[in-house]
Amino acid sequence: MFICFFLVLVTWNGVLGTEDICNTVSFRACPKSEESRYFPKTEEDIVRQCPTIAQYLECLKDYAEKCGHENVHLPFSGDRYQTMKNLLEEICQKDSQLHLRIVKNIGCLSELMGNSRIECREFSQNKSM
Repeated sequence: MFICFFLVLVTWNGVLGTEDICNTVSFRACPKSEESRYFPKTEEDIVRQCPTIAQYLECLKDYAEKCGHENVHLPFSGDRYQTMKNLLEEICQKDSQLHLRIVKNIGCLSELMGNSRIECREFSQNKSM
């Protein structure tokens, strides 16, 4: 009896879940973790961020499949998803050349990305004044 109830509940949730998620904008349905908003500063940061970024990409893919690619807040398509997924897998694979090069230059890259964020914020603030 419990199994029947569980199956009905899962099926019902799947039907309702599709409608519910499409009534929510994609950036709320698939929020980024606070940590993944910033460029990693250490290899440990990369290791820690990889699973959450992979979940984020998977969420965007599911959202696009259920609600339409045009409703995702970022330019998104099946090809773009696959490209981002492949890139993330290579970055997260500890013995890949890309991972090793990022780790080797992570201090410089992190500083560069941080400076870009500051410059963008200052530019936006100056434009709004």
